[in-house]
Amino acid sequence: MQIIPINGVLRRISSLRIPLIVVTIACAGCARHGGVFELTSGTTGAVFSTSLPGAAYSTPDASTADLYLTDLPLNRLQNPNDSLADVSGSLVHVHLFLVPKAGSTPIDATACNATVRQLVFAQGVLGLYAGGGFFNPSGDPGDPELAGSMRGASLRLARSSPGFADRLGPVTLAGTFGAPRSEGLARNLAARMEALIGALPDRRAATP
Repeated sequence: MQIIPINGVLRRISSLRIPLIVVTIACAGCARHGGVFELTSGTTGAVFSTSLPGAAYSTPDASTADLYLTDLPLNRLQNPNDSLADVSGSLVHVHLFLVPKAGSTPIDATACNATVRQLVFAQGVLGLYAGGGFFNPSGDPGDPELAGSMRGASLRLARSSPGFADRLGPVTLAGTFGAPRSEGLARNLAARMEALIGALPDRRAATP
């Protein structure tokens, strides 16, 4: 078994699989909190597995929801005075902007009803991967818990701090996840994520 550290966050556990975050959801309809994602690198074809036990979601209406998942300590993420310079892990935001309806929502390989942002922490340096894909929820926004599965999400590095090494390149994301409704926790995670992202240079702006 070969172990290769990637930014201190990803490690190779086989020739093709690498863990990045870990909480298991047996099925999209199960009411368990956290998520498991598979990231397939468009550069190397390697498959990465990512898991997050901390989870919360909020919803402003019956059609949209914001889910936050992380493997970092929730108390530290909610402390604006904590620099988080010594941690490695991820904070993921899934924004559901359209609840799929049978017979009226396209569900082909190119369908998109959710955006995804994954903020990677690597011992003081940060990288933001962003994109979108199709999220198939097992419940409705407003339920005590919201779970589901995602497929066909395309992500690429959008922002990063100096020194962050993009070891993935463009990736395709698929996975299952769930979160309890917690407006306060979701709001705190959203505020921290936006503050951290706002301080990062935009890599896309520098691309010709």
